[in-house]
Amino acid sequence: MKKDLRDDVCMQVARFFYTCAIPFNCVKNTEFEKMCHLIGKYGIGLKPPSYHKISDKYLRKEIDNTILLLEEHKAMWRKLGCSIILDGWTDKNKRFICNFLVNSPKGTIFFTSTDTSDIFNTAVKVFEMIDDIVEQVGKENVVQIVMDNTANYKATGEMLKEKRKKLFWTPCAAHCIDLVLEDLEKKIKVYELMIMKGAYPLIKVLRMVDLDEKPAMGFIYNEMEKAKHKIKANLNNDRKSYDPIWKVIDEKWKVQLHRPLHTAAYYLNPQLHFSSEFRADREVMRGLYKVMDRMLDDEKNDKLKDKKIRKQVDLQVEDISSDNEWIAEEETENTATSRRNFNLRALSCGDDGDEESGGSQIGDEDAENMRTQQHATIDDLELPEEDEFDTLYDDDVGNDEDLDEI
Repeated sequence: MKKDLRDDVCMQVARFFYTCAIPFNCVKNTEFEKMCHLIGKYGIGLKPPSYHKISDKYLRKEIDNTILLLEEHKAMWRKLGCSIILDGWTDKNKRFICNFLVNSPKGTIFFTSTDTSDIFNTAVKVFEMIDDIVEQVGKENVVQIVMDNTANYKATGEMLKEKRKKLFWTPCAAHCIDLVLEDLEKKIKVYELMIMKGAYPLIKVLRMVDLDEKPAMGFIYNEMEKAKHKIKANLNNDRKSYDPIWKVIDEKWKVQLHRPLHTAAYYLNPQLHFSSEFRADREVMRGLYKVMDRMLDDEKNDKLKDKKIRKQVDLQVEDISSDNEWIAEEETENTATSRRNFNLRALSCGDDGDEESGGSQIGDEDAENMRTQQHATIDDLELPEEDEFDTLYDDDVGNDEDLDEI
């Protein structure tokens, strides 16, 4: 009897969706589940809200709640910094709309939206628009701008870096990996199985950067290197098989996407720094020092050029025994650098989407399912277990004399 009643209820819910032309994926919204739970908790006799109450009373309450939520996010921006993420899409009228999202350890929140149809191809106009958003969010709060790697955005990014001396711009990681997957399909003229062996590890990384559950900046450098070694293992360490795929990856990753922020965040991520596989090689250390060179003021930068000070920076990280200690450390004059460190590892790598729908498309149902499953860390993904990978770099950084000056 109860089963029949549930079926009737679900049919009525579905009919409401059909008659109002509500997109089916709205059932995935957590608010829909909460609504059903509270209706059931209320029990028999619930009188639904009227048109007036939904359009006035409850709308006003929701606006007040949103303002309070925004203030909580702004407090986090001031405390630990944030990223501004550009998410472009095309509406039904073929207008190019740019959404501005702000990401911090508190989460990602929509900030504003602008019709960029008339200025999209003009770097100076795009720069002025983004620079204004930086002012609104708070120039002292913004650590990086995340956007696509098209020519106009690259020019915009350089203009932003020139004006904002402590600001970074980073190409969207999801967009970059999408381009790698497209290039694999176009450039690797071999059987389908080989393509899947090359694409599968990259899809795993794509899923990590696409989800909002965990900041990806502290992990993407390590995960891209692991993906390359997984591809190598998948192809039986045959250089003729994996080398063309590596070249396609490097064309986008090392040339277009990779930034010092990635290696610095990798170094400053305690979850990786204290693992047995952590490698502080030349590339990692140069990235760390370049980031510090940009983020610190001139006086501290002069000290950083001293090799003894550099060694102290390394040792300060070794003194931190746990991730909780890293996060909970009180900010004082002496721990301002630690606050900046957490800023880096808490950053997002960006969010990219299909122009029409706003959602990334891989074109393979199984791959899409993998990306939408819940996970805690990259190693918790429900994929085949990783093999032991070869070490990418043959030598660690020895003494400081081996490192180039900034």
